[in-house]
Amino acid sequence: MSTTLGQLGNGEDVRIEDLQPHYREMSPEDRTSWFLSEMLISLNDEQGFSVAMNSMLRMLSTVIHTDWLAVFECAEAYTEVVSERCSAHMHPMLGQKFDTLNGPVLNRLFSHIGEKPMAFVPDVALMQRISPALHEWFVSTGITSFMAAPFYNDGQVVGFLGAYNYRIDETVDLGRIFKAVSSFVGARIENQRLIKTLEWASNHDALTGLYNRRGSMQILRRFESETPEDTCALILIDLDDFKRINDLYGHAVGDDALRAVAKTLENVFGTDALVCRSGGDEFLAALMGENALAVSDYVEKLSQVPLEYEFKDMTRRMTISIGYACYPEQASNINDLYAKADAALYDVKLAGKAGYGKYRPDADSRYRSLLGFTARDVAEHLPYSLIIHKADEPSSLLYASASSVELLECENMYELMQLTNGAFSELVPDEDVEIVRKRYIKHALSEGSNRDLTFDYRMRAKTGTIKEVHALSRLIDIPDTGLVFYTFITPVDK
Repeated sequence: MSTTLGQLGNGEDVRIEDLQPHYREMSPEDRTSWFLSEMLISLNDEQGFSVAMNSMLRMLSTVIHTDWLAVFECAEAYTEVVSERCSAHMHPMLGQKFDTLNGPVLNRLFSHIGEKPMAFVPDVALMQRISPALHEWFVSTGITSFMAAPFYNDGQVVGFLGAYNYRIDETVDLGRIFKAVSSFVGARIENQRLIKTLEWASNHDALTGLYNRRGSMQILRRFESETPEDTCALILIDLDDFKRINDLYGHAVGDDALRAVAKTLENVFGTDALVCRSGGDEFLAALMGENALAVSDYVEKLSQVPLEYEFKDMTRRMTISIGYACYPEQASNINDLYAKADAALYDVKLAGKAGYGKYRPDADSRYRSLLGFTARDVAEHLPYSLIIHKADEPSSLLYASASSVELLECENMYELMQLTNGAFSELVPDEDVEIVRKRYIKHALSEGSNRDLTFDYRMRAKTGTIKEVHALSRLIDIPDTGLVFYTFITPVDK
């Protein structure tokens, strides 16, 4: 394998003559061919992206004499310096991102050079007309002239080489070199971008941009390994009744609610904590080192922040449950810490949600099974028929238990909804609708502490059979739903 400039001297400069003794005796065309060959070998060699870019810059620095030579990677919203060679009096900018120099701007900028492989700006004053913000930055950093060579991938600018305050050695044809290597460098940049995207996606949640469970646990385990004596507080957060938000308003609104919680966590913890969405409606925050000592203050602050999301131009409230534990005070390792914080969280949920609590050793996990016993489990096996309907004019049906569906001679809830078009009044014979409707509405509008209503009326089954029933109803005001009647129905003959 040929030895390139970029592979010698442990990063130190190497003279061209060290690699090609007859370089000065060669014609400009032969020098260019040799230089191009060495650069392509370096770019195609099996080495990392940073090594390849640094090798290219070391080679170019022998023929482009400049205060600052760098490779920029171009994204849709910004451009980042990914490799640089910087003189002593210039400020290093490796890793710096420029929002004013994004993909669309660069594509417009380089469209002016047409088929030329390089753009030369002998006086940065010319940039004032193209980009005032960029011109201001050039002036503030002491740049008087610059040259740039774009790197393309699929016809789009994905990066460029920039040289500030340049002087060019005419012994090689730089235009020919950049025309030949542009696609190679562009492909390396695009591959590197893809790798970074995949790495980010493997450790982050796409919906909220927070770390995911994998990414956060990697950081926590590294913290445990590198600083085993340091303190850590782990906070687990659940969005209460998230399924209800999804079911009532749709998953798009549910996503908005999750993003609102994520934003709140970022605002409360700032950069003091590792914040992650660990899955579904579950979030995690970890305070490490000295920040862990203030965990109770952070948790209390978080519990007091109003949480809201939007639905049809209306602001709706939501709540969270928070449980936390501390290491090494309450746990022996990170896995144990997670289990203790999880126990604290479910202690809060058992107590009624919308609160917070620290792990207590006397918390009894035997009662955790209560959380898995849902309202549906209760309703589906009641000895009486249960129908839930709204107290509004159409008296919209919200729920009917399995025994109610059977009583009305339907196969399932879907068939019942089709039969009634989603209205409770459709279950009552036409001649009785007005009487039953007025009775329910009158009770809904009445004032006083008694919210129960008992009376008998007739219902119509799917087959047309009329059934005499005894109804016991209770009026309930449910947030986001409004006034609702919970009605137990039994046939009069029973």
